[in-house]
Amino acid sequence: ISHVSTSDDIQVAQIYRSHQGCILHFHPSMRRAIGILSCDVSWISPFKHEREILFARSTIYSNKDEKTYKEEYAWNARVEDEDEYTQMILLTWARYDQSIRQTLEIDAILYRPIDFNIIYAALESCNEKDINKAIALLSEFEEWKLRGNNVQKYKKEMCEFLKRRCCNHNVNLFYMFIEKRSLKRQHAMEKSTLSTVNNGLPFVEKDNNIPFSILPSLPIPLYQSQCVTHNYEILMFGDYCNNECYSYHTIKRKYKRICSYPDNVKLNGHCVIKLMTNNNNNNACDITLLSFGGYPKHTLIMKYISVWSDIDNLQNKYKENHINEWIPFFGDNNEPVSIGRDKDDYLGSRAVISGSNKHLLFISYFPNNISVFNLNTFRYVKHSVLPTNDNDRIRYHCFVSKKPSKKNTNQNIHEMMLFHKNTGLSIEYDENYNIFQFYGVRVCTTMKSFCCYGIIHRYLIAKDQWVKFESILLMPLNCCTATLSRDNKYVHVIGGYDEQETLSTHLKITLRKWTIETKTEIEWIKREEESRYTEEIEKEKKEIEMMNEELSIMERERLDIRKFKRTKEISIITNYWTRSYSVKMGWIDEFNAIIARHIL
Repeated sequence: ISHVSTSDDIQVAQIYRSHQGCILHFHPSMRRAIGILSCDVSWISPFKHEREILFARSTIYSNKDEKTYKEEYAWNARVEDEDEYTQMILLTWARYDQSIRQTLEIDAILYRPIDFNIIYAALESCNEKDINKAIALLSEFEEWKLRGNNVQKYKKEMCEFLKRRCCNHNVNLFYMFIEKRSLKRQHAMEKSTLSTVNNGLPFVEKDNNIPFSILPSLPIPLYQSQCVTHNYEILMFGDYCNNECYSYHTIKRKYKRICSYPDNVKLNGHCVIKLMTNNNNNNACDITLLSFGGYPKHTLIMKYISVWSDIDNLQNKYKENHINEWIPFFGDNNEPVSIGRDKDDYLGSRAVISGSNKHLLFISYFPNNISVFNLNTFRYVKHSVLPTNDNDRIRYHCFVSKKPSKKNTNQNIHEMMLFHKNTGLSIEYDENYNIFQFYGVRVCTTMKSFCCYGIIHRYLIAKDQWVKFESILLMPLNCCTATLSRDNKYVHVIGGYDEQETLSTHLKITLRKWTIETKTEIEWIKREEESRYTEEIEKEKKEIEMMNEELSIMERERLDIRKFKRTKEISIITNYWTRSYSVKMGWIDEFNAIIARHIL
């Protein structure tokens, strides 16, 4: 038990917080959630916005087993925001987190805007588990509203509902409907009072604008899956110890099985990519897929034809037997091709296709390696080491191709980006000279401590600026998979792990909503820029301290400064810089040391 400072406003809480600690953000579902008896609040602080409360965990009833308790009374806590000093922790009722998944799934099926609290009430009326019954009940409710003068009857009684603080008219009307159809004849006003006032409705207006849609559940739970977009399909290729492959049709909103990996292949951190050519047709009926890596390593290839098309006729057209099957990868001389040397650790490796003829496979892998594999010659052409930060060891990281900048007119220079924990890299590969160039990219404070990212940020390459998306994911997700739709309008988030079980959740996020910066996001950017400035100052201080230490060592050992360069050269350079840039600050000895260090 500890004392914590609380506020009715998050921004005020951020002002009054101590230098280090956390802010507990109570979701509205925690206000009067039945069974949560945690906070008997004692207001003992004289300040208007600041409170002192005694904070304790929920009561566990002796007549409830642990499983029932967790289902009915438990809280969920997840990090909503984080920087070097403070965590913003969102507290929600566990039943709310469960119901919001079902609510969004029903909302997606109904194809019409509806108050989430009505869906919640319908689920409650159907014992909170039967989605089909809830959908049928909501459809019946919509028909009931159109019959007779039912809406007008409610308007006559509306004032009585408001007197009892039942202010959600949609919910009040729904309980009038329930009263008419129920055999128990529970009065609508009593039911609405219990639901609205006693327990509290879990959803607020902001929840109705959630930018996520829950699509039909995956045919199987998926964790660490690999996905590829092809026309109107999202192809899913197995997951940890699960060899099944499926296609999801984005228009039909249905799943269809493709195949299974061979029995002798165990999937664990594998990688699947679509092979490309310069003449790739986005509308092509067939594509070639490459699956490799993981632990233990495998190398397989598949000729894929849409399972939603007439495969038999297309199979006759292509005159191939192994359509939509994973088979061993053979080269031109009918020799097996194996990607990955014996010493390479490809568990959680990531890869992209690039090159002047889309023939180069770039593989980034543990602990800090990058290799280039030529898909025409079936040989490695380059191995290099990534300059990761803080001895970062990459695995399950973000590795993507980058469109060439306008300054880059050389078509043989290929650009990529890599992010993992505190490491951010912009990578250039010169195909003519077979060399890499690496440039550091700052990672924002709220991502530095994470791997297997299940959080949403936007990185603006031209501005070198991060933006943290205001709306967080509906549930904590670890090792989910994200992929863009064919038209680049949506991001699909597939599966994941929520700290308890592997999920069959399929989310769709509208990209357009990310392009509009909210007030909260703008404020976050300002705080992030302040953190960035502080980091740069600290970095400069450390560099100066290191150089002072080096100078001290040089003096102690009586090293001749001529080993670095003549003093006259240093003086010429410093005088030139002073004139060129009109430096308006006093020149200090450390600046001479900096130049001496860099002209060695």
